[in-house]
Amino acid sequence: MNKIWFSFARHDRLRYISHLDMLRLFIRAMRRERFPVAYSQGFNPHPRFSLALPLPLGVTADEELGEISFSEVVDAEQFAGRLAAQMPVGLEITGATCVDENRLPLPSLVEAASYRAGIINEGPENISSLHLEQVLNELLSKDEIKILKRGKKKKEKEINIRSHIMALSAADKTDYPTVAMLLRAGGGGGVSPLIVLEKIITGTGINEPKNIRWDLHRERLYTSADEKLETLSEGMCKING
Repeated sequence: MNKIWFSFARHDRLRYISHLDMLRLFIRAMRRERFPVAYSQGFNPHPRFSLALPLPLGVTADEELGEISFSEVVDAEQFAGRLAAQMPVGLEITGATCVDENRLPLPSLVEAASYRAGIINEGPENISSLHLEQVLNELLSKDEIKILKRGKKKKEKEINIRSHIMALSAADKTDYPTVAMLLRAGGGGGVSPLIVLEKIITGTGINEPKNIRWDLHRERLYTSADEKLETLSEGMCKING
């Protein structure tokens, strides 16, 4: 038995595929290639396969990661090549490596994610990069940024998301301004980039927020090593090394 981590990019043509459909896409591809996928024990066994962090609908990505366990030894390089041959246009397998079967599950290692969000205003109002930078600085200066979150029995409670926003910055990207975000994510708690973007637009004072469209892209997933953040792909490189 062995476990493989693999990395992939999701491009524009697949931005509207849900997380569950992404899981099905990979499982079906592995079945077509007849990989000896390992299954969980119990009444309802399922493939021992997961993606590091669900990608929000409508978001593209540079460097997503997944892990899969096999009941027989599978070579990582051959796995990457055969899996790539089964992928649709818009999904690119970018690497794979074998890891210790007892290593912590990949989703449990995720602690943060970085995003790039272009602001495309389809109305008459404009947002300058200077104005955007001021809005971001104002958000970062706050001790509390509260939102309503629906919990059990559909009850809503107010929570503070400020601690989940690690960094925000603004930059020009061709014809429209762009927000760079580093946000906490994973099982330890986090915040959706879409919620943060809503707060940003509210701060700009745009009269018609419905005219705003985001070109949202996830760049990297992070874990911690020696009390510092490092990308999960760096962890893959260390294993390969």
